[in-house]
Formats: sequence, structure tokens, C-alpha cells
Amino acid sequence: IPVAGEGEFVGRRRQIQEILREFRASADERHVGVLVHAVGGQGKSSLAARIAHRLGHTHATAVVFERYDAPAILGALNDAIGTPTASALIRDYLPRVEENPELLREVLRMLLERECDQLRRDAQGRVTSQPVLLIVDDFERALDEVTDGPHRVKPGNVPAMRALIQAF
Repeated sequence: IPVAGEGEFVGRRRQIQEILREFRASADERHVGVLVHAVGGQGKSSLAARIAHRLGHTHATAVVFERYDAPAILGALNDAIGTPTASALIRDYLPRVEENPELLREVLRMLLERECDQLRRDAQGRVTSQPVLLIVDDFERALDEVTDGPHRVKPGNVPAMRALIQAF
């Protein structure tokens, strides 16, 4: 995903601080995320990349981009989490989720509760599980444009987006 380099990305310190503050507040479960929205070309992806960089030492970063269905979400999480347990869970459930996207919420909850509940290290200091930062980028691709009202999530993406929001 193309993002602005450090020299090009300026003037967003306040937004970065506000977002990081929200994530710290998430620890007490008042909030589960942040929505960054604006018209195209305003630096949303670059802002998300800076947040991911700042949280990179404590969070695995998963990016969902271009496809917003259940397999794409699970694939992004598998790439980010990368533990054998997470990979096995995703591999075992993916065929069932593809048949019934409503199962995605259950699989996401299992992943979040088993693999992403806290930062853990093994005896050698290697990270064995950690919270996940999920970035859903260019989400407007998942929307149908409506001329007489707000855009709507494309019907094929509704089950996956609903499951994602409910799980988090």
C-alpha cells in the first residue's frame, strides 16, 4: 500500500497522539478501535502506517486491502499473527467460513481470545502471542455508491464486516 515517507508526512502529530490515546483507553475496554475517514488522497493510509509503526513493538499488524471478505480477513490475520496455533485454527475453519460467512465472528473471537489477548513471550524472550492492530484500508472499495443517501456496504461484504465489528 503506497504511503508517504517520513519526510512527506508532516502535520499529523495531534491525530497520532489522539489515536494512540484511544488505543491506550481500549485497555479498559471502553473502546475497541478508531475510524479514520476522509476523501481520498488525504493521508489516511499514511496515518495508519505511522500508527502501526508506533505500535509495532507491542502489536501484530494485519492489513485488509482490496478484498473485504472472510478469507481475506483471515488471511491478513494469519500473516500478522503467524503462530502455529493461529495458522492451524484458520486452516481448520476456513472451508467452513467460506461456506457460511456467519461463522467468521466465532473464528475471530477464538483468534482474539487465544492468540491476541496479551503480549506473551517464551523462555527465550520470543513473542508467542500479542494484541493485533487490524487496518482495513481503502474501505470505500467495499461500498456501493448511493446517489440519494449514504453509501452502503456491498451485499457480498456485509457478513464479513458485521462479523469483524462484532468480534472486535
